[in-house]
Amino acid sequence: MLSHADNMKMCQTGRGTPMGEALRRFWIPVLLSEQLSEPDGPPRRLEIMGETFAAFRNTDGVVGILDEQCCHRGASLVLGRVEGCGIRCLFHGWKFAVDGTIMETPNVLDPRFKEKFRAKSYPVREEGGMIWMYMGPAELEPPFPHWPYFDVPAENRLAVAFVVDECNFVQLGEALVDSSHLTILHKDIFARDSDTVVAVAVKNAGAVAAPKIEVQETDFGLYYAATRAVPTEDGGTVDEVRLATFVAPFHYHNANGNFLGIIVPMTDTRTLHYFVWWDEEKQLGLEPTRSAILRDGNLTEELLIQMGTHPDTWFLPDKPNRMNNYRQYREAMKNGAWTGIPPLVPEDVVILSSSGAIRDRSKEILAPADIGVARLYRVFLRLADAIANGEEPSALYSNPMTIAGTHFLVPEARLGRILFQSMSR
Repeated sequence: MLSHADNMKMCQTGRGTPMGEALRRFWIPVLLSEQLSEPDGPPRRLEIMGETFAAFRNTDGVVGILDEQCCHRGASLVLGRVEGCGIRCLFHGWKFAVDGTIMETPNVLDPRFKEKFRAKSYPVREEGGMIWMYMGPAELEPPFPHWPYFDVPAENRLAVAFVVDECNFVQLGEALVDSSHLTILHKDIFARDSDTVVAVAVKNAGAVAAPKIEVQETDFGLYYAATRAVPTEDGGTVDEVRLATFVAPFHYHNANGNFLGIIVPMTDTRTLHYFVWWDEEKQLGLEPTRSAILRDGNLTEELLIQMGTHPDTWFLPDKPNRMNNYRQYREAMKNGAWTGIPPLVPEDVVILSSSGAIRDRSKEILAPADIGVARLYRVFLRLADAIANGEEPSALYSNPMTIAGTHFLVPEARLGRILFQSMSR
């Protein structure tokens, strides 16, 4: 359990809070490139850690991110016109470049006026089909991290984004360092007959509800290993090891291999969630593989809209929520379904949201299977404390190319130092 004070320190991310200041020191993935696919297309509103921004792609295809409110009189730039390599406010026509330079002020005759001011802009990088921004002090900007999926062709990767309302970002991360819930919450997924990379990789996780768990904290975050004895064709057993990683503060390598969960707070009670798959040889981003992967996780556009998590429609009324029990289908439960919720990702979204927008962790009883969750709390709190104390967290300089998740079978599981050291080479 955590004290109320530590829980709030971990979960509150506004500017000036310990965790908020810590997260702002990192490069943050804020959009899929496809969400700003068209030069001079419509801008998009971003909400990250309680702050709002206008993101746009200019005539030359360069992405800019500015504070949402125009620096003149506060009108929303998301309503603006993207044209002539800038974004123009509709109110008085002030026009801004991607770096915040004021290009035009039609209602000011003095041509020197615009040279005295700038709109607030943010460093932006576009890599791996994603758009990243940096919100921290300019003089402390860290190196931009290079992730493995940057190096494969666009058609060999697949990314999906969704929004989980009324749920703090830490809660969503807990599911990715909690292997025991796979066997129970997601038992319906194991009944499926599918040969996609997702289905094959999790097949054995349904065998044991109480796996052996080991966790090792690292300079980048933590390693999380779950071992299950699974049956073999000859009637014996073999140990399956599922090794995941948390690369603080946003990235979770899934044990399925080249598969990342990325979790970013929009506010203290609303979270942006991505999944990214990639493969050096397989064209995961093309049909029919793309649709098969999204169907396996119930991450199709239709399901995201139905569950109220689609990035473009999550805010609409009458979506699944606590008051309507997330439209749980009890009739399906009578007929053998475990949850009455579409399997896998929607189940995580519903269960993690159901504990409250910011769960009261002073009341929780953690079991041995929850060691990954307890260590996740510790990593987050140490990160917040490090920044508050003027220290540089080592996670700022981790090399994502040397970190991975995996799963494998061994006659006798050998975890601890041997396993973790082998993964960090």
